[in-house]
Amino acid sequence: MMQKIFIAALVIVLCSFSGATYYFEGSITYLVSYESKDPLLSDELLAKTNGDTMRLHFSSEKYIERHNGSLQWYKSYSFADNTGSIANSFAMKPYDGTKANEKLKSIEEVKTESMSILGRTAHLVRVTAEPADDGNEHFTQRDYYFSNDLFIQPGIFDKCKYDSYDQIYSKTNTLPLKMVFENDAYKVTYTTIKIDSE
Repeated sequence: MMQKIFIAALVIVLCSFSGATYYFEGSITYLVSYESKDPLLSDELLAKTNGDTMRLHFSSEKYIERHNGSLQWYKSYSFADNTGSIANSFAMKPYDGTKANEKLKSIEEVKTESMSILGRTAHLVRVTAEPADDGNEHFTQRDYYFSNDLFIQPGIFDKCKYDSYDQIYSKTNTLPLKMVFENDAYKVTYTTIKIDSE
């Protein structure tokens, strides 16, 4: 009798674990490369100042990006109070996540274009935007390659209008394995080289 009760309890526990949803928390390290469109701005100088690696740390509380270049670029966002900051070695600028810094023109899921990165399949989402007139550098075309297995909590970016995260992440609910951003001065590519789960 006790053995049957134990087996029944074990089945219930295993079923509850199999139905649990896992949301990614941890860090992703990206290799960063540049293609300059300005003859006075070399790829090497961009890598030296902006960094050739970027580490993204993601949790249910915060989203943080850190670059290793001499400018020490840093971007953070708090989900709790919907605020963040962008900083480098010279200055820090806070931002309000409730305010958009660009006018989104389109978000297109290109289902025919995908690639494998670290053995994970990633599909393309293309974002086109018009920059806000705020004096900051903007990437008007951004390609994100999202994995199908780095799920984040649905709706976690719903209040963040900055960089159109509310609209981009509501479509995917995953983190990107590759990003290709482009403006008039240069193109920058971020490619995942390491994933660490917490």
